[in-house]
Amino acid sequence: MNRRRPPFLIVGLIGLLVFTATGFYLMIVLDSKTDMSPAVRLTHRANHVYILFAALINLAAVGGAAPPASGLRRILYRIGATLVLLSPLLTTLAFLIERSNVSPMRIWTMTAIFATSFGVFALAAGRVDPTIPHSDAPTN
Repeated sequence: MNRRRPPFLIVGLIGLLVFTATGFYLMIVLDSKTDMSPAVRLTHRANHVYILFAALINLAAVGGAAPPASGLRRILYRIGATLVLLSPLLTTLAFLIERSNVSPMRIWTMTAIFATSFGVFALAAGRVDPTIPHSDAPTN
């Protein structure tokens, strides 16, 4: 295994553990609160699923191509890898901080989702190899 890939694996597995722990929290604490509004329950569950989303993105990044050697692609790869690695932490913070915030302006949640999305795009852009011809390129 490439020495640069284990952080994705470790963070992804920790993210799955956090997802499980927050699931038990939702099951034990939220199910006992019958007076909670449906909007607050939905907010909790949505942030819970975002933790899973971030963990699975990290696990998917384990099997990717090796990082590029130099240039703009290496910079994009590093930015993307950093954002993807931080995404489970950001989604967990959103779960903990914005538990009862049903406003559409949930700053931590939006930051986590945008960071994860931009991280995936930067990681993918950094891994694109321009020397490999596309399958739809005309052959002579």
